[in-house]
Amino acid sequence: MTPVYILIIGVILIVGNYISKHWRKWWYRNDINVPAPATKRTDLYYGYFGCLFDQVAETRDHVNLLNEAQFEGPERAARNIVAAGVDCMLCLTPQLLQRINGAQNTVRADAQASLFGFFRFLSDAGALKHVKFLTPVDEPNNNMESVEELSKAVVVIKAVAKFFPELDDVKLYAIYAADKDFMGKEMFDLVGFDDYDMKSNVLVGKGYKDLKATLRPHQRTILVPGGCYGQDPTPFVNFAQANQEVAMVLPFLWLDDQWGTVGVPGIRSGSLRSAYVNAGKSIIN
Repeated sequence: MTPVYILIIGVILIVGNYISKHWRKWWYRNDINVPAPATKRTDLYYGYFGCLFDQVAETRDHVNLLNEAQFEGPERAARNIVAAGVDCMLCLTPQLLQRINGAQNTVRADAQASLFGFFRFLSDAGALKHVKFLTPVDEPNNNMESVEELSKAVVVIKAVAKFFPELDDVKLYAIYAADKDFMGKEMFDLVGFDDYDMKSNVLVGKGYKDLKATLRPHQRTILVPGGCYGQDPTPFVNFAQANQEVAMVLPFLWLDDQWGTVGVPGIRSGSLRSAYVNAGKSIIN
């Protein structure tokens, strides 16, 4: 094989690899048009995935929901919940789950005692009364060893929550990755998924249609626009206003990532900051 043929094959492989990774972003590069409904709902939630540093103060004027993932530990989480004073979604991974030797998450042997202690701490801090939604882990279809382990975590949450009157009406939620089966979704009251490459096309795509078609009577959906990746919030907000199965709009994400996993600045530092602030105000006002 001549050097020219080797070079051509190399170029073809490089181009093919690039296309395989990026074709969806090109194909779905344009947002869809979702008209604003004539009548706005009064029961929609709006908040951002995660919370870091001064986010509570920065977003107070345009959210009615706090998503607390304990990025700064349980003590700061409690302070954030109290300071926000709005309904809270709370991720319980630190209390429930463990990774052994780099494997996927499984339920800790002491999960029940650990979670009881955490709920007691939040109750004593005046934070638990704001907690309305609980999840064991983000993207369970990426981060749990099996649906059996996910079910164990849900069982622990329900068992411990019964000891705290503040959690009498608490709901369970799960946000899945779009590229895998939504394992165990029937266990949750609110279900969403993230597919940032599709932009707002995700609202009319097969994934959302299939999810909506399989919702049980008690289940509702979460919309997750990728605000830090340049997604316009308007189609998501208009869609939520017009579709009663949507419980909340939860953009990803306000905070500036400190761990290098997001790859771009958060909404707070991006060009769409004003658009997302106004989107929130359009819902909570």
